Amino acid sequence: MQVDLYQTLKSINVTDDQAKLVVASIEEYIDNMVGDATKPLQEKIDGLQRSLETHMKTQTWVISIIGFTIVALTAIGTLVSILRH
Repeated sequence: MQVDLYQTLKSINVTDDQAKLVVASIEEYIDNMVGDATKPLQEKIDGLQRSLETHMKTQTWVISIIGFTIVALTAIGTLVSILRH
């Protein structure tokens, strides 16, 4: 609750309930305005997060394929070396 606003309202003889209602209404308005103002930024962050997750999955597959290829080529090289002797 905005203490200064509440105290100011009380100083001009606004009832407790009315002062609390005014403060609550202003706080709700501010919350809505901040939410509306930050919505595009949140959407952009969400999009970047999805993009990052996609890139991470792709990188994981690429690294796995490279690792598998190295293991397979090493195994083939070892097998060829054994068969030559």
